[in-house]
Amino acid sequence: MAIFEKKEKQPERFTEKSVQNIGMIETRVVLDNETGVNYIFALNMMNGGITVTPLLDQTGEVYIENIDDER
Repeated sequence: MAIFEKKEKQPERFTEKSVQNIGMIETRVVLDNETGVNYIFALNMMNGGITVTPLLDQTGEVYIENIDDER
């Protein structure tokens, strides 16, 4: 393999769906393109703490989005 040989670009595993600031909390919703699971990240701007959890549907089950296998 040559030093500057280009590799085939792999599809991104995660896609950022939204970003929102609520006071000093920044929230991001991220889709896992392999599993269809949506995660919410909440970053506290005051102390740098972060929370990650899967999004849930109305019944309390993990929300799984239908994803296209051919991305």
